[in-house]
Amino acid sequence: MKDFKKLMFILLLVLSLSMSNVFVYASSSNEISSQEAFMPTNPDQTNEEREPDYIVTFIADKSGNVQYYEEGSESVRSLRATDTVIGAFNFYNMGYDSSKNSQFYEVQFVATCASTTNFLYHTFQAKPTNNSSWFSQTVKHTPSIKRQISDTIYCGYPGTGPSDPKCEVKLSVTIKDGTVYNFSTTLSKPYK
Repeated sequence: MKDFKKLMFILLLVLSLSMSNVFVYASSSNEISSQEAFMPTNPDQTNEEREPDYIVTFIADKSGNVQYYEEGSESVRSLRATDTVIGAFNFYNMGYDSSKNSQFYEVQFVATCASTTNFLYHTFQAKPTNNSSWFSQTVKHTPSIKRQISDTIYCGYPGTGPSDPKCEVKLSVTIKDGTVYNFSTTLSKPYK
């Protein structure tokens, strides 16, 4: 499992240069209803200094078959020549910010084209616990030479947040030949 986290750390580090962010904040009813930019509790903290609380890795082959592997899974397979997109969804507990009386979380994806193609677009969506709508952002990669992409959505809840925070995530990526790959999962084990 240590090697798995080390691999994900390296992937996160490489992809951090191509990251864009969406910030969301929950209302008092725990329904995320408005968007508000915020800084993490410790703005000096970088991906190199923290580890995700929960990771789900995904691999898609040229035929569109997708496989998911949760952190600690013993069944992770080796990459194959037919694999087109590999990546991971990461869930971070950003901690409680007493100045805002809120608990913050970060959901992130990182992805790499394993073949000789590039990404054209991606749409990343997240729906945190107690929320009825999806937060979504679509990014066009220009020029279309990106082989590595990532994106982040921050979520904040008033007070200490839900007792069992979970987040449904969806990712749709379009590669240079027009093929669309769709990934979705629920990040359901956010704490170590």
